[in-house]
Amino acid sequence: MLKKTITNNNEKIITIKKNKSTKNKIVDDEEFEKFINDTDNIDLNKKNEDVLNEDNLSIKKINKSSNKNIKDNLDIMEIIDDEDKELLLNKRIQNMSRMDWAKTMAISNQYIHKNILQHKLSKYGYKIFTSDDDDFPKNINIDKTNNSPGFDIIIINPDNKIIKIQSKLRQVKGNTDYYQQLHFETTRRNSEKNKDKNHTGHVCYSLDEFDYVMVSIINDKKNREKIKNCNLWTYCIIPISDLKDEKHNCCVSHIESKIIEKNIIDLKKDIKYKFI
Repeated sequence: MLKKTITNNNEKIITIKKNKSTKNKIVDDEEFEKFINDTDNIDLNKKNEDVLNEDNLSIKKINKSSNKNIKDNLDIMEIIDDEDKELLLNKRIQNMSRMDWAKTMAISNQYIHKNILQHKLSKYGYKIFTSDDDDFPKNINIDKTNNSPGFDIIIINPDNKIIKIQSKLRQVKGNTDYYQQLHFETTRRNSEKNKDKNHTGHVCYSLDEFDYVMVSIINDKKNREKIKNCNLWTYCIIPISDLKDEKHNCCVSHIESKIIEKNIIDLKKDIKYKFI
């Protein structure tokens, strides 16, 4: 029988039990990951886990609070602004057509994203603003008139690096939330300014407008009631590198299913890794 454990000092230990004998082995990251993939994962969500000490086979306890993978039982409906919650729960808005509902909720979606990012990143020293915030930093030299930035949210990391986020809301009907590709073109006019970005008949985003796109996906194939509760939505954060149209040197006009699936985030876990 095999058992995998991460200790307080981040040592990876494999406990091997055979017949009546027990042996612990400290391994490197690669070997530890191999055992995780080959066998059932240890349940790290128990309050305490009994682990055999390698030196004397005595029992020691690993406290749950030391586990870096501790779950965040985030209730998104509790952290969003009252104005956005009121729109979500407004019956007249709920009874709109799918297209009209999406248009109505688009701005609120930006603030929902902002609040999620604040909840997950503020503890690490990140600062998050929407482009419409009154306290948007004045020292950031960006023209925000007429939606010119091409982003909706900025993140300032602890090193004062600026990360630009485009915010999107999409409704799908599929067996999975990534069953179908997502439309990803702008509503900008075809003009000389947007030349070479309109090969599809619509204008695609430029590669320098944002660093990531954050998407709320609502799969209402079986349950339209999902629009009321953003805990039932799926969220993905996609880097610009996954959106590049190499042929036309701009963003793709549709986000492929495999890209969506690859970039879905689990809000019960840490998401800081997305921005490192």
